[in-house]
Amino acid sequence: MERVSVPREHSANVRRKSTTPITVQPYRDPQLHSTLCALININGTDAYTLFDTGSTTDSITPEFAHISRAPKIVLEEQVVLQLGCSGSRSKINYGTRVPVKVGPISEQVYFDIVNLDRYDCVIGTPFMTQYGVVLDMHNRHIIVKGTVIPAFTIEEDKAVCKDRKTDNRSLGPFKASQ
Repeated sequence: MERVSVPREHSANVRRKSTTPITVQPYRDPQLHSTLCALININGTDAYTLFDTGSTTDSITPEFAHISRAPKIVLEEQVVLQLGCSGSRSKINYGTRVPVKVGPISEQVYFDIVNLDRYDCVIGTPFMTQYGVVLDMHNRHIIVKGTVIPAFTIEEDKAVCKDRKTDNRSLGPFKASQ
């Protein structure tokens, strides 16, 4: 079986080996599986945010809720959070309602508080439907009520992730809430 050596790539959800048999899985350009992320202002703090049409909830991490001083709401009933993988579940015990600024939107928004990997916030279908968000994958734009917000490039995304690993939350010009 012929093997093709490709550089190790990492996206939000997939880690690929550096050598992959051609018949098993073809090499995919990293540009084809990059996500649409931007910074949005939540409760006065910039949140590294994934815009995800596969998520049926809007959520922030417990760490971000703490950092941004979001008031915690204890849910009367736990809500099951079912992820895309079989058997992958979590429970939602808390939520919060906080001001959000993104593009022309400046509103109080409810978020579930859940453990997330890599992001401070995931904007899912509830927010996107309510506020008319359109994701343009080809041009890498997040469009909020007609206002175009450029998503991070792969290079910017890598820089943000590297910066976050060193716990430096200064993200400079990468803001969608301006």
